Amino acid sequence: MKKKILIVLSFLIALCWAIFFIYTKKTEIHLAIIPHFMLDTTKVDEFYSLIHNKRYSEKNPDAIVLISPNHFFWQKWNIATSCNDWTLRYNSEKINSNQFKNLPCENDVFKTVWESTRISEHGLWEHFRRINKYFAGTKIYPIVASPKALNYTDSVISQIQKMRWNILVIASVDFTHYLPEDITFEHDQQSIQVLQSWTWTKKDFHDLDVDCPSCLYIMNELWKFSGQSWKFWYRDSSSTIAWKDMGEENTSRVFMYYE
Repeated sequence: MKKKILIVLSFLIALCWAIFFIYTKKTEIHLAIIPHFMLDTTKVDEFYSLIHNKRYSEKNPDAIVLISPNHFFWQKWNIATSCNDWTLRYNSEKINSNQFKNLPCENDVFKTVWESTRISEHGLWEHFRRINKYFAGTKIYPIVASPKALNYTDSVISQIQKMRWNILVIASVDFTHYLPEDITFEHDQQSIQVLQSWTWTKKDFHDLDVDCPSCLYIMNELWKFSGQSWKFWYRDSSSTIAWKDMGEENTSRVFMYYE
């Protein structure tokens, strides 16, 4: 009888310590803005390597929240996650969704073809292979956001802040589209200026010339919560990569992180 009591007491003590650890552990958030436009993949891989070496050379994050514009179904949901857990068979990376139970779920971004999971949202799948390369085995929580759905972002921001993990949040965002390089450069500088400031409003983010203002607004609010410093790393475009002005075929990319 005494042995059983000791076992029960040991279990209860261990359970109390586990609960105490979970609820006293602070959320540690690191942020990165990485494009999904892959005209030149070299800089993308360099930037992933930089983030890994700066923050996660010894231990991967507990989870990665990957936020993408909802390119194809933006009229259906404002903010959504996957309805199920998915394993991408081409790289064995586990995709999770259950952390965001308050969000509507959307499986249109996940397509099953020929017994292998295909991702129709390129803002997500362009990053999965690199997450698998630099952060193998880390849980991924995907979110798709309608570009202008800034008024629906509060729930996502709140849930990320309450995760109580070491989290890497990646915003998969391309910047200015379809404009000559001189105008594109000017628009990018305006966007970068907004991202550097604590004082800009939802309207300021709404008017940014990027493919997902709502994604960047989420990042900006998480930046305020984390108290980190803003770091600009690199900027390029179709025109700078091709060494000629691509005019209406131009798309720009900005790489940023917070530490």
